[in-house]
Parts: sequence; C-alpha cells; structure tokens
Amino acid sequence: GPHDALAQRPVVIVRDTAGTEHYAALPAGEVPPTVGHAARLRMTLAGRAQVFDLGKPEAQVNADRLAPLDREIGHRIRERAAGRDVARFDAAAEDAIAARQRLHLARGDMAMDADGPAFTPRGWARLRDRDLALCVREQLGADKPFTGQAHAQIEGAYVGAVQTQSGLYAVVDRGAALSAMRVNEAPGLQIGAQVALTSGANGVAAGIEAAAGLSG
Repeated sequence: GPHDALAQRPVVIVRDTAGTEHYAALPAGEVPPTVGHAARLRMTLAGRAQVFDLGKPEAQVNADRLAPLDREIGHRIRERAAGRDVARFDAAAEDAIAARQRLHLARGDMAMDADGPAFTPRGWARLRDRDLALCVREQLGADKPFTGQAHAQIEGAYVGAVQTQSGLYAVVDRGAALSAMRVNEAPGLQIGAQVALTSGANGVAAGIEAAAGLSG
C-alpha cells in the first residue's frame, strides 16, 4: 500500500472478498505484505494494526515445514476456541487451507478433537523445527550440522539471526554443530563474536552475553 511520508509509517490496504478496501497504518519500520498476497488485517486490544502475510496459499499446501498457512490455521483454532467467527478468504485460498489441514491430518501433525482439527504438540514442534533448520540453511548459507533449538543455555560463536514462521532465532556455532535460541530481536553482535544465550521461562532468550574466552 501507500506510505505515510510525514510519519514514516507504512500504510497497508487489504481488499476483502466483498471488494471493500480496509486501510491501516502499521508501526514504523514494519514491512507490509507483498502486493497480491493473501493477508489478514486485525487490530490488537491496544488499538494497533497487525497484518499477517499469508503469501501464496496454494504454493504452501505440501510444504514439509511450518508455513504461513499454518499460522492462519492456528489463528482459526484459537478463535474457534474463543467462540469468535473468522473472516474468510477467497475460494482458492480456502481450498488451500482445507487441503493443508487434510495433509496435516494424514501425516499426524493434526488430530481431530471435539471442535475439529487441531495441531498436536508433537506435530507443531516437528513443523517448527523443520522450518527453523531450513531457514538456517537458506538465510545463513550454513552447511554445518544443526542440532535444533536449545532450551537452556548455548555458548559459542554468533553466526547470525534467522526469521522463521515461529519467530526470530539467534544461531550459534558450538564447534561441531550449530544451535539456535529464540530471541525478541537480533543481537547487536558481530558475526563470530563469542556469546552465551540463556533461555527464559517462555523459551525466549532472557540473557544474551558477549564474552571473550568462550570456546567455539
């Protein structure tokens, strides 16, 4: 959508299935969805606009990783549990969402409960970890073995940060392999700097410390 040059805030325009256009100013620095992509626009309780870029739904049906469609499916599950209706996309996108759910059920990543299909904890974790591993390879060009997400503490050389469907992760080279931990923002560290990351109660790094003398 157009840009608010005065306030330096991006403006997003989302056209619903009835043809009505909805406008919202996003927080400064946030990147709007690609023009033509499916997107969901909603307001937070604080009155701030949030937009989720679903990309091209039909291209994600068979993806063996956490995909934007899965975030949409997860959103619908939460809204269903809260007794709220969810605005629908066009027929092609809805067909892709339905096909994606059928695939998850066939693979065991989802199971039927009293209210309909829902992700199993194991299924969601498998898709999340698969997406994380692929993002490390795709975004950092890493070819070293990757041991996955650390849940306590990791030490080693900082490799970089990757953006995934489940959040932002800092990647650390522990010597024989790479590992990662969820972070709220990319660490302001030079590539190769020795670092120690400690996980908080919510699984997000609560402490990021640059330190000399740590073994890579």
